[in-house]
Amino acid sequence: MRILQLLIFGLPWIVMPGVENPYLEPKELVFTALGWSLVAWQALRGRATEAVWRNPWTSWLALWLIGVSVWRFHWLFLDRSSNQPRFIYNEYAWFACVNVLMALLLAKDLATVWLRTDAALHHVTQWVCWSLIPIALYAIGQFFGWDQFYVSTVNSAQPNAVYAGFGNAGYLAIYLAMLLPLYFVFAPKQYLAYAALV
Repeated sequence: MRILQLLIFGLPWIVMPGVENPYLEPKELVFTALGWSLVAWQALRGRATEAVWRNPWTSWLALWLIGVSVWRFHWLFLDRSSNQPRFIYNEYAWFACVNVLMALLLAKDLATVWLRTDAALHHVTQWVCWSLIPIALYAIGQFFGWDQFYVSTVNSAQPNAVYAGFGNAGYLAIYLAMLLPLYFVFAPKQYLAYAALV
């Protein structure tokens, strides 16, 4: 559960200067590494679960993902060096497949092991709601032009443009909007104030 807390509270704030997209790429890397760590740890524990997924389409979806990735794989470029054109295409084709497969396995472990009790599900939902509060305050600060510490102004066409909001204000807005309904799960009135802030 500590890894889950780290993903919820820490992932939005991760940034890595010096890469092509310093705001999104490191988040994806950390999420993938920690997600697979959770899946692997659960597999190594070998803990039997009473509840299992019984959706017959899950295995077909996994096979379809792998099949499409193999089909889209450019075998021609295996012999090329890393600095030649389109070599990186294979990485993009497989990374999406690996992420979706990880999401399926991680969701299964969360649903059948970690979040099987109402109390556990309640805690995780609260963590998500609490994590959004500083993110919303950060977004409001950006709107009013306060000092922004996650800003990229490296753009020759628009040297004064600001690309903020964890690298992209649009992604930040999607993140907040997607999780906003969680506040309405709770009865205490302060959650309505949190929802208004978000």
